[in-house]
Parts: sequence; C-alpha cells; structure tokens
Amino acid sequence: LKLDKCGVCDGDGSTCKTIEGSFDERNLSPGYHDVMRIPVGATAIRIEEARTSSNNLAMKNSSDHYFLNGNSMIQVGKDVELNGVYFEYDDGKPEKITAKGPLQEEIVVSVLVRKGNKDVSIVYEFSVPVAEEVDYMYKPGEWSPCSVTCGKGQHTRTPYCVDTKTQNRVIDQLCDDANSTKPEVEKPCETVDCEAEWFQGEWEPCSQTCGDKGEQYRVVYCHQIFANGRRVTVEDGNCTVARPEPYQKCANFRFACPEWQAGPWSACSEKCGDAFQYRSVTCRSEKEGEEGKLLPAEACGSEESMESQRPCNLGPCTGLKFVTTDWKLCSKCNETEETREVTCKDTQGRAYPLEKCLTDDEKEIPPDTRNLCIVPLKVVDEALCQGEKPEAKTNCTNEEKCTGTWYSSPWSNCSAQ
Repeated sequence: LKLDKCGVCDGDGSTCKTIEGSFDERNLSPGYHDVMRIPVGATAIRIEEARTSSNNLAMKNSSDHYFLNGNSMIQVGKDVELNGVYFEYDDGKPEKITAKGPLQEEIVVSVLVRKGNKDVSIVYEFSVPVAEEVDYMYKPGEWSPCSVTCGKGQHTRTPYCVDTKTQNRVIDQLCDDANSTKPEVEKPCETVDCEAEWFQGEWEPCSQTCGDKGEQYRVVYCHQIFANGRRVTVEDGNCTVARPEPYQKCANFRFACPEWQAGPWSACSEKCGDAFQYRSVTCRSEKEGEEGKLLPAEACGSEESMESQRPCNLGPCTGLKFVTTDWKLCSKCNETEETREVTCKDTQGRAYPLEKCLTDDEKEIPPDTRNLCIVPLKVVDEALCQGEKPEAKTNCTNEEKCTGTWYSSPWSNCSAQ
C-alpha cells in the first residue's frame, strides 16, 4: 500500500486537486523575493528552478520567519521540519524542494537572488483537498495615479487573490480555478491639453553603407495632444523650442567606400597624326586590410568618373615648317632689341610645339630676337627739347707760365749757284 498525491493510503487521487504554475520574472534586484503561498492541507509539494542559476530557494511561515535559507545563510542539512512536515532540500543546480505534506500551516516560498542572476524562473505544483477547499476571490487593489500629466493616459492596478476566510494573499491560480472574476487592471484618465511639441520619428537607415558622406532622415513636425487623447498636427510656430534637425551625418560608417583607380597613360598609339592614349581604370577596395583589392565595377557605381582613353597627336606626318613674322622695328628711344614671332605650323595653319618642326635640314629654331636697335639722330628745333640747355662754352685758365719756344722759318734759296 502507498499514499496517493492527496496523502490517502491506497487512494486514487480523487479527494484532492493539483495546482501547477510557474514564476518568471526579469531584472530582479539582489535579495529575497516572494514567489508564492502554499495553503494549509497541501500535499505532494514540489518546487524547482526551471534553469540553473546561483540563486537559492527559501521558505518562511506566514509570520515571515524563515525556516530554510533565511538571512542569506544557506542550509547545511538537507532536510528541514515545520510542524511535523519534512521538506527535502536539494541544493544541486537547479535547486529543488519536495514535501509529502499535508501542511499544518501556510508557508511562503521565496527566492534569494544573487548578483549576476537577475532573471528567475521557478515551476511548482501541489495538491489541495477538494472537500476542505476554501473559497478564493480577487481583490481589486488601488488605482495608480494617471500615467501622464497632460493628454489622455491610464490608471493601472494589480488585483490579487485572497483566501476569503483568512484574507491572506494566495496565488492567482486559486482564484482562477474558483472562477473568481478578475477586476479590470486599467482604465483611461483625462487630464489637460498638452502644449504643442515637436514629434521626432525614428532615424531612417544611413543613405550609404560605407564612407562618411551618408545622411539619415527622420520625420519632424509640430503636434499637440488634447485632454481627450486626440493628436493634431499644428503649425511649426506653435512649438516654442527650436525645431530638431531632420537630417544628420551618419556617424557610424564601417569603412571607406571603394574607389575608381587609374593606371598610367600609354604611349600615343600612332607616331604622327591623330591617335589615342589608353589607361586601365579599375574599382579597388579601400577597406582596412583589403586596400587595393580588385572589386566588380558595380561596387564603385554605375558611372566611371575617370577617362580610360584620350586623343593624342605627335604632329602631322608631313608638312610642318617654321613660320616667322616681320621684325618689329624699334619704334622709340631706349629700345634695345627687335622681336618677331616664331611658330611651327602645318599646311592648314594649325600650330604645334616648336621642336616638331626640327628636321635634318632645319636643325635650329629661328631666333625671335635680334641685334640692338640703332635709332638715327637728327637736329630739330631747340623748343622740342625739355629741360635746361647745357652750356656751349666755358672760361678756362692756364696756371702754368708760358715759356719761349724756338721757331724756325723755311730755308732760303741756296747762296751759290
């Protein structure tokens, strides 16, 4: 013979009902948190962590006295006793508590949350007698203040399940199983009209996936929310603060964009006359660690920004010669050189670099300057000359004394015939 889940020897489990549930909470602070209450008379009790953690299960009576893992002191012995009921505590990971019951007093199951394990998931089950089942009902709880200070918001409250005999709080499933109606958990509230303010939408994706020249756009407009919750777009002048920018530079580019890169120009395809020069233009990566890697042309865009060919002309194949203008004669005083233009042209008058006209017969470029200018002078009227006329004569004195000098006359005729 053995006990069934209701604690009846060789029973069929029909004298009790099984309560099952779970406790899942996120972002709990370190410390003790109540999980559930198990009523008097409960049997076949099982509480277990749904996943491994460093948290610890704990239990206390209705007077908040811990008899398992209280005051952050973890139980050394694996079995604990409360009013003749033994609880088997398994501190392996995940932790587990089991008891056959029946409970002689209500107990509260808690969890001691450790740092780094703020998410808690616990599953439980126990059975309660059908014949001795108590009535349960929801209490509504207090309404919270309105969720907004202007416009339309919500009041919220948290209904909770109580034992109608003791008025103690119990798990919600007991009320649900008793078909107790759960009160509304929220209701609307109206306050006053809000002042006009800027609506700022979410930033759209960056217009570029590389480089630092992309932009992002968002919707920005002035709107007002009234007490009844109606939202209306209004003129920008109704918003008293500066309008937020609808555009911004993308600040999180990952790497530089690919670029077109050109090689050197080839030699002219012909030695004379019209021809072409060519060079390679390829799309290359600028990504760190892949600089210069050849990429498909599509990576750089549909249009090339660099020319891959250009015209060239090394000169006509025949007919070039030097062409000179007349010497430009000296036209005014103080000019020192005469000049002329020297060009290299073909038969159609098109100009080329001077060196293109050099041949075996014409080995030097004709000079474009020559001798000093010589301007002939002529006597003109004195009135045409400017400034004071220089003196034509001046006095002079000879301070040395004049001395005698011999003077000889011509010879006379010979005295003898």
